[in-house]
Amino acid sequence: MRYPLDHALTIAGEIPGQTWPSELRWLYQSLISSRRHLEVGVYAGRSLFMASHGMLTGEIIGVDARVEDSRGIPPRFLKEVTNVVLGHCNPAVKVQILECTSSEAAKKVHSTFDSVFIDAGHEHEAVLTDISLWAPRVKSGGFICGHDYWPNHWGVMEAVQQYFRGSHEVVSDTRIWFRRL
Repeated sequence: MRYPLDHALTIAGEIPGQTWPSELRWLYQSLISSRRHLEVGVYAGRSLFMASHGMLTGEIIGVDARVEDSRGIPPRFLKEVTNVVLGHCNPAVKVQILECTSSEAAKKVHSTFDSVFIDAGHEHEAVLTDISLWAPRVKSGGFICGHDYWPNHWGVMEAVQQYFRGSHEVVSDTRIWFRRL
């Protein structure tokens, strides 16, 4: 069953992650017409969970290299949490996790997407690579967006500004950058 927004937010609040409720709300509301969604950087599945309930039906591909995070949380733990979260995703949405880098996933996945959410490596080159790999695969009228566009992550801000040359938006009351293509 697809959870209503407030119920999905309550559950998402129990999943480890750094996304704010306002960001999860925006993601949920923005994906209602998406049928193919890509998430680069799954972590424990918090935003992936919200994406699945924002969509009415379709498919999500999550990409995560499963490396130890900066706080020392073991990848095995995050994988186990993600597996539990997957059991609570919207059953009308097929969710597939690829355990590999974004570059490796781009070689395996040959389809286009209605929407892409990037929240993996936050260094300038990593973000620029992710955008460069996936923006060309967003269908006309679709969008690409990402997390952590704020001064704590200059690499994200610089890469987004470099790639889109200022033609992106930042969603109000969030750290989400956004560009419709």
